[in-house]
Amino acid sequence: MLEGTGLLGERLARSGHIGGRAQCTPRRRHAKAPLNDGELAVDSEIAGSLWQVKVATGDTVAAGGVLLVIESMKMEISVCAPYAGTVTAVHVAPGSLVRAGQRVAVIRRQ
Repeated sequence: MLEGTGLLGERLARSGHIGGRAQCTPRRRHAKAPLNDGELAVDSEIAGSLWQVKVATGDTVAAGGVLLVIESMKMEISVCAPYAGTVTAVHVAPGSLVRAGQRVAVIRRQ
């Protein structure tokens, strides 16, 4: 068993990190909502913090148009529309954490 010494060791012991059992909550996988005919999902390819949402539900977007911007590792990464269409849903808000593979928007193809 690992034992700490000094002030740090005392704090770790009081917090339960030494001599105790860690309690972990398993991550839940949320099912993605089904899409309507003609709709296609836009998923984030990276994890990060959502910095800007550039579109709203009902907006028309061109192929390659920027939908939102994610900040990850001090870089700004644009999530772009893979095709032209109308935004039918935006599933994220500025400041929220985004996981890789998370659905961030839905577009109805034109």
